Amino acid sequence: MWLIVASALYAKNHSAAAGIAAVVAVWMYNASFFFACGPLFFSYPAEILTFSIRAKGMMIWTITTKCLSVFNAYVNSIALAKIGWKYYVGAHHFDVFVSLGLILS
Repeated sequence: MWLIVASALYAKNHSAAAGIAAVVAVWMYNASFFFACGPLFFSYPAEILTFSIRAKGMMIWTITTKCLSVFNAYVNSIALAKIGWKYYVGAHHFDVFVSLGLILS
């Protein structure tokens, strides 16, 4: 929410403080996300796959995550340029949706 508000204020008023707050929010989100979820990306699939399919499953998981990373590297910048701070609202809703899926599964 902090990121959405700071980005909206920066887009509307061109406030330097709001711009700095938005950058700090992005860095704080990335640091906490990668600290909490970074190790899970490879340890969780390896734990749930049986030994006989672990290598193939990890290959598919790695290829999928790399393809999604390349896709996100290009799509996020285009979407942010087109709709501005409103892009973070959609990203926030997606994060909540994914979090609920992880909690309920």
